[in-house]
Amino acid sequence: MKVLIVDDDPNTVQMIEDSIPWEEYGISEIFAAYHGQMAMEIIGKEEPDIVISDIEMPQMDGMELLEAMEETLPTMPEIILLTCHESFQFAQKAMQYGVSAYLLKPFRKEELTAVLTTSVVKCRRKMEGQRMKEKLQSSKRQLDRNQDYLMQNFLRGLFYRDITGTREELEKVVKTRGISFALDERYYLCLVGFNQTEMERRLLTDQEMHFILKNVASEVMYDQIDMKMVMDFVRGPYYFLMLPVSENFCTRTGLEERGERLIQAIGRYLHVKLSCVMSLPCCPENFADCFWKIMEQFKQLGTVRASVQWEDAKQTEELFESPFSAEDIREKIRQRKKVELIISVKNILEEIEKEGRLDGTIMHMIHQDIMQIFYSYLNESGIQAYRMFQDSVSRTLSNRAEYSKVDMIKYINYLFDRTMEKMDELQKENSLIGTVRKYIDKHYSSNIGRDEIAAAVCIAPSYLSKQFREETGQSLREYINSKRIDAAKQLMSTTKLNLTDIALQVGFENIPYFSTVFKKYCGVSPSEWKEKEG
Repeated sequence: MKVLIVDDDPNTVQMIEDSIPWEEYGISEIFAAYHGQMAMEIIGKEEPDIVISDIEMPQMDGMELLEAMEETLPTMPEIILLTCHESFQFAQKAMQYGVSAYLLKPFRKEELTAVLTTSVVKCRRKMEGQRMKEKLQSSKRQLDRNQDYLMQNFLRGLFYRDITGTREELEKVVKTRGISFALDERYYLCLVGFNQTEMERRLLTDQEMHFILKNVASEVMYDQIDMKMVMDFVRGPYYFLMLPVSENFCTRTGLEERGERLIQAIGRYLHVKLSCVMSLPCCPENFADCFWKIMEQFKQLGTVRASVQWEDAKQTEELFESPFSAEDIREKIRQRKKVELIISVKNILEEIEKEGRLDGTIMHMIHQDIMQIFYSYLNESGIQAYRMFQDSVSRTLSNRAEYSKVDMIKYINYLFDRTMEKMDELQKENSLIGTVRKYIDKHYSSNIGRDEIAAAVCIAPSYLSKQFREETGQSLREYINSKRIDAAKQLMSTTKLNLTDIALQVGFENIPYFSTVFKKYCGVSPSEWKEKEG
């Protein structure tokens, strides 16, 4: 605890400081002031628990000090007043401010000790009461958090089929968990989501964005900030909220209006596009079926355009005609006009978006069209495109291409760059055949053939065989065998290995085949060659 002594007589202040064993009362800090204004400055900074103050002082007397504390402090400290003149008027006014004691100067030490003890007891009661209040508030907050967790865990169990059963069986679960959930009502399931990869650079973290979205969604959908019915989760690039809304709370039209308000509010303040899919009213025991149905519907809808869609919305089966000219795109690829290609695609996407047709289904079709055009271009050069784009980066960008316009442009940019890199490889001095030769030179001792080599350079096997023979006059097998025979001759000249070990070391599987090939290339058997050279 802290004590402030206020008196214009320094000797009185010193006497009080020296006469009391403060630590025995649990008082750790003592402050002194010599008039009311000085006292108010210390009170504002230190917030003392007990104030011992003279009444008669210059500048601001004790009664004015009481008035100033009453006006500025949320809670008054315990007050002990000192005075040289007994006055009923002073005492009566002091009582209005809840003064603990009123001492006449000069006073004995025992008198000060008695009133100080009373004030300390009152302070401890206040502190204990505040601690109890804070403890109760903390317990209530913890209980509320536990209730929120239990409710969200229950809903998650229903959605993911971890909790199943009849209404009677679900009632037992609700009762066991001590949560309040009306199982006899039907609920609209509102699935709200946005693409996290599409967000612009911002000052808010993902956690802050999620917190704001949950609060706004709760207030819009439930008319209050109540998190216990809001389940959030992440799937792919999407951050989702699932909000069950009782059929008794809101009509279908009213719920759709709330969804539109939520989309507008989040778009305006957080600059992200929300999409919302709403189920028809369903019973809690059927939550899982409704949940997965609208999840699949959301996948088709996407967040390319912000909108509300109902589970029973009629899916238009309009025939989608590709907005792209395949030949125009191929020509831009041939001429390496990447910027023109990207601008062209971006403009077409924006035009479809303005028409209100840019959804998940359309994005999927565009994705497939673009991919096929690039793959076809590569295949014309004998390059197996599907082998080129099997790595994790390619798969990730391809999977995300349909999520947003930004993701689509990133994917096209990546396709273009990888395509140009591959084409450059084929045109350098280190051409296709050069690459194949290097690969064979490095791996001839392994069990390699046409298919393994073609896979390594991402070329169709038949195309590779044809090109290799046209440029070298040899088949792949002939070139491999020539490398093996050269290596075998080197080993026979420089080592004492027997012919079987040499054959295996250079890539032949058995000595008879090694001998046959060796004689074909050298005109003599391996043993004859070794004897002659030896």
